[in-house]
Amino acid sequence: MVWGVILCLFGAAGTAALAGTAGIRLLGYAGRVFGTCVILYPFFLCRMLGAGDIKLMAVMMGILGIWNGLTALFLGLFCALTAVFLKMIWKGKFREWGYRSFLDFSSSLKRGGTKEIPVPEKQRKPIRIKLGIWLFIGYLLYEIQTLV
Repeated sequence: MVWGVILCLFGAAGTAALAGTAGIRLLGYAGRVFGTCVILYPFFLCRMLGAGDIKLMAVMMGILGIWNGLTALFLGLFCALTAVFLKMIWKGKFREWGYRSFLDFSSSLKRGGTKEIPVPEKQRKPIRIKLGIWLFIGYLLYEIQTLV
């Protein structure tokens, strides 16, 4: 795909394409993809999102456009949030998370600041999910919504 964009932009056919509406569409697509990657890159640096998830979101935003892409993105993220919530309940971590949050909050009120409460290493494992499948489900929900 990258080579096709380069050839289209710098080749002889690219010069003719940029003169018409196809060139404007291509530049709009490239701008949306690049902008989405730039906006989501800090999440990758903080290890909150993987590179594949960012690329999938960028292509989704590029193809669907800004507002339709955001709709599909938020539908996918809502499905992922629901999956994590159910996984936390299933593994019994939701109760521990709520209790730990309460202890952190109450200790900060008593001491006037935050203090780390020791937690066994077994409980510190984060719950991870594959985000790509949930983004795809969000895209399918968006397409179903547009058909109705």
